[in-house]
Amino acid sequence: MATFEKKKAERGKPPEFKTAENGTVMPVDSDFIKFLPKLMGTTGSSDIYLFETIMNQVSATLSLNEREKAFNFIASFMHGLKPGDETEGILISQMAGAHNLIMEFMKQAVTPGQFPAVTNDYTLRACKLMHVFLKQLEVLEKYRGKSSHQKVIVEHVHIHQGGQAVVGHIENRPRGEGDEKKK
Repeated sequence: MATFEKKKAERGKPPEFKTAENGTVMPVDSDFIKFLPKLMGTTGSSDIYLFETIMNQVSATLSLNEREKAFNFIASFMHGLKPGDETEGILISQMAGAHNLIMEFMKQAVTPGQFPAVTNDYTLRACKLMHVFLKQLEVLEKYRGKSSHQKVIVEHVHIHQGGQAVVGHIENRPRGEGDEKKK
């Protein structure tokens, strides 16, 4: 339980939303000075128009009838991935939209009594979006400089008598690929 509390404290709290009397969804915290840091932690930007547009666009990908719940879910999802700037905020919003659609297609795929072709169609759509989501995650990591590819720079090499060295770009290929020219 202590680990959970520590993680919760490190993460901070995303902005929360409520439905006003007129039906619009608005921040629970009406003090904009308190809301601004949460806004930035969710979209990577202090621009209220960007925030509002992203929240409306991503909430449209949810089948929730209650916009308040949709806004709170999206804010929590995006806040958890901690966008550092607008580019990350937009990419993370796309990831949230892809996630929402994946879950919707998976829900449709298990609807009882439907034709197998329909189930297969929804499953295929979900799988394609899962691939898109993973690509988006790779792009986010690469943008943040956390790419899984490593670059090694060798500054100087000592080659002693009888030794050999290769200088240049070297690619590793599985055996049999490119070993022989095709005739």
